[in-house]
Amino acid sequence: MATSAAGMLCLSLSGLLHWGVFSILAVVHLIIWRRFFDREIIGTWTALGVIAASGVFEMWRISLSGPDAVIPALRDFIIILAMTRVLMRKTPREIYQIVGISVTQCMLGTIFTISPLFLIGLALMVVLVPMTLYHLDAHSFSTAPLHRKRYLAHWAKVSLGIVLCTGMLFYILPRPASSIIRHSFVRQSRFSFDEDVDLTERGRVSNDSAIVMRIIWSSGAAPRVIYLSGARLEGISPDGFFRQETRGSVAPVSNMVTDRLTVYPSGISSENVFYPYWFHDISPRLCLFRGSNLYWLGEPPPRYDLWVSRATGPSVPGSKDVPRELSLVAEFGLRTAGQGDAKTRVDRLVRHLRTNYVYSLDQQQTPPGRYGIEWFVLSGRKGTCEHFASALAAMIRGCGIPARVVTGFLVSEYNETGNYYIARAADAHAWVEYWDGSWHVADATPTGRSAPALRFHLLDEIRFSWLRWVIEYSLDDQIHIAVRVFSSAPRVTNRIELTASYALALIGALVALLAAATLVKNSLLSPYEKVRRAFEKTGTRLPATSSHEEHLAIVRGTDPALAETFRLYLGDYLAWRFGRGYADIGEQTRSMLRQIRKTGRR
Repeated sequence: MATSAAGMLCLSLSGLLHWGVFSILAVVHLIIWRRFFDREIIGTWTALGVIAASGVFEMWRISLSGPDAVIPALRDFIIILAMTRVLMRKTPREIYQIVGISVTQCMLGTIFTISPLFLIGLALMVVLVPMTLYHLDAHSFSTAPLHRKRYLAHWAKVSLGIVLCTGMLFYILPRPASSIIRHSFVRQSRFSFDEDVDLTERGRVSNDSAIVMRIIWSSGAAPRVIYLSGARLEGISPDGFFRQETRGSVAPVSNMVTDRLTVYPSGISSENVFYPYWFHDISPRLCLFRGSNLYWLGEPPPRYDLWVSRATGPSVPGSKDVPRELSLVAEFGLRTAGQGDAKTRVDRLVRHLRTNYVYSLDQQQTPPGRYGIEWFVLSGRKGTCEHFASALAAMIRGCGIPARVVTGFLVSEYNETGNYYIARAADAHAWVEYWDGSWHVADATPTGRSAPALRFHLLDEIRFSWLRWVIEYSLDDQIHIAVRVFSSAPRVTNRIELTASYALALIGALVALLAAATLVKNSLLSPYEKVRRAFEKTGTRLPATSSHEEHLAIVRGTDPALAETFRLYLGDYLAWRFGRGYADIGEQTRSMLRQIRKTGRR
């Protein structure tokens, strides 16, 4: 009964079964165990009728609701199958079936689990299944055998088989997208990215330490800091910058690849695609360009791969217009920049802002009648990265140089334990790109804008590993792993040889899996069941429904020479089974099996 309840617990811990339903089923199991364990509540034909009706109903349910109903229907059918076995008479065969159904429930939970609590159910199965099988016999199991240390090895084999099967199933089958599984508790959006810059709004930049993205730099030299752009803002107003789509603009796609990275968004709500440097390609390609910005067509994926270039691709100069309300800012920028090429003048403006202005999240309120950019440059001199970026872009445009504001994240935190970057909500940043034959980055925000705090990177690596390999583990991950394995294979002259080697490896793995399954299956048999099956292979059939005395009579009639040996073994086995003897039943069984095989070869 405990094994059956543990299987349903696995379904509940994996999110497939509501906790209220599990509680009711657990109470039913408890009542049956305490009051009706030795009774037959429903007969065989009644159970078959219930199972058949349930199967028809679930098929009808799937036909009405479509693919989304497949998993709930399978879950309900397995639960009904388990409950009918629990309500029937508890013969050894029924107990074996209950164990098998419980393991099936555990495997189904393995496919869908997104919570580490599932490990509790798996641990219970690892303990209860070997225990149940240990107490089972081909006949009556009312008196349990004694617990002996020599059978711990048997328990270990069964437990290891369950764990290996669960692990293989977990990594062979990715987490499917199902309407009954929600990732809200993991990917709960706590940070909303606003791509536009409006200096009249206060509190747009925060010091929230919540993680919004994790980045794995797969190839290319990992940078010390990453300017992760989300939006390039071409439009300018007296109070900030905004997105301005130009139908004739060329998407900033580079023709070469220098770096590859994988981004794992977490806790961020945004349709913007975030990437560093200059875009080349992305997977999955569920996005499109609007002007200079890249947006997801629907809900952002839990992970995406990027191929980028540190060299700019085909692009066109941006705008250098400045609204008349900011004419004083443009003139101030022109005077401050002085003479020289574009880079020299921009560097002077950056140094001026970093030297004479103060970074602060407690920015001053723009007075009525004043404009945000003009107030910051000429009077306030205190603000956030949005103030510095807007001021720098306006001043650069005042010099006749095209410039735009870029919003995204400035990532500098690196988890050396897990080898990935961490982007937090506090890393939200704004900087400038200016045109000098191609686009270049300029950042006027004073360095040290946020002091790095002590982070528990080991704990975050554990959490990220769970997110990466459990919750977000998908078919894309399988393909990604397969591609990496295939691409990292040594070069061979003939590709057919490589394909053949992979085919042989796959066949070998399947053979090993079948061999392991056979070993596990044989290890689950009781000592007497092994002997009974060995007799059947020699042509002496010992029905499982017959008594031990009847088995002995059959052996005497078919093989008198072996009857005495079998009688002695049977006496030792029964004494061991009912706790009245101390025979090494394992060695006795092996000796008996050898005698049977010798007889069969004659």
